[in-house]
Amino acid sequence: YLVGLTGGIASGKSTVADQLRRMGVLVIDADSVAKSALEPRQPAWAQVVREFGPGVLLPDSDEIDRDRLGAIVFADAGKRAKLNAIVHPTVYREIAYQLIYHFFMLEQVVVLELPLLFEKSGAGMLPWLTEVVVVYCRPEQQLKRLMKRNPQLTVEQAKQRIAAQLPLDSKVTKATVVIDNQHSEAHSRDQAVRLYKRLLASRAQWISRSLFTAGVAVLAAVVGLPFYLWSARLSRSTAL
Repeated sequence: YLVGLTGGIASGKSTVADQLRRMGVLVIDADSVAKSALEPRQPAWAQVVREFGPGVLLPDSDEIDRDRLGAIVFADAGKRAKLNAIVHPTVYREIAYQLIYHFFMLEQVVVLELPLLFEKSGAGMLPWLTEVVVVYCRPEQQLKRLMKRNPQLTVEQAKQRIAAQLPLDSKVTKATVVIDNQHSEAHSRDQAVRLYKRLLASRAQWISRSLFTAGVAVLAAVVGLPFYLWSARLSRSTAL
């Protein structure tokens, strides 16, 4: 039972994801996967350094300076597209591996925290999702929260990062569930609890449908196999 959790930068996705984790839901965070992909000596790390030069590394370190790299790509859509072309295939491949693993481990609900779910790179996940959850706040709140979270950003840089994603108003129209994060954190967490209860109820219905389908298949086999064997014997005797 696969759930997509998305929104905009600084809209409150992480708060909702944290609350779901506290209640025992498995959450796969695409941003964390991307950070792992850019660790030193990883294939994506090598491609980024080759494409953008050693200036994107921290002084006296092999680690990528995320602020420096962010300033470059959010100021230039072409360079941002090149970075995405390097990182996203690795990210989505790793997410696919994790999903396969959790499927065989019989995990019944998995939430994918994907900031770019509706953008081109993430849209391939949409057909696999049972629910799409969008965390919403007003644009001015988004800007204020982003600058509070990343005080090193100028207003212009913060606006560039917000503009690099689809507007939240557009994402809301494609959601099956909207979490309103225009108020307090407690209010958002309460909505996450209600989402959790909804997922549990939906999961129960999904399991019931799956068991019913399996039961019908078993019944069909039990009833159909003797008939098949009888018809096969009849065909052979007729042929003789």
